[in-house]
Amino acid sequence: MKVLKVIPAIVLLGFMVVSQKANSQTLPKIELKLKPQIEKLQVDPIQTPDSREDKQTAQIYLKKGLELFKAEKFNEAIQAFGEVIKIQPNNQYAYLFSGLSYFQLKQYQ
Repeated sequence: MKVLKVIPAIVLLGFMVVSQKANSQTLPKIELKLKPQIEKLQVDPIQTPDSREDKQTAQIYLKKGLELFKAEKFNEAIQAFGEVIKIQPNNQYAYLFSGLSYFQLKQYQ
């Protein structure tokens, strides 16, 4: 039983000694070089979904989709929620109500 108590203490002591010796001065220097393809990446300004107009348009489609969902016009609601997803791919409400619309239409796939 004493052996089981001594082994973790020895391992812990070993880590303490090793960690003091392994500092930034003794570690080898590593240079990171970017590949040419990464340096040439550019963002297309047309595809930025964070503009104010896009947010407003997405909100309009979302409200329209919710109204259609409440009116039980599920096919039209799916189209409206699809437009929201095109504008804002991370809008969780559009995915939720789109899925609920498909569920109401019994289109489970």
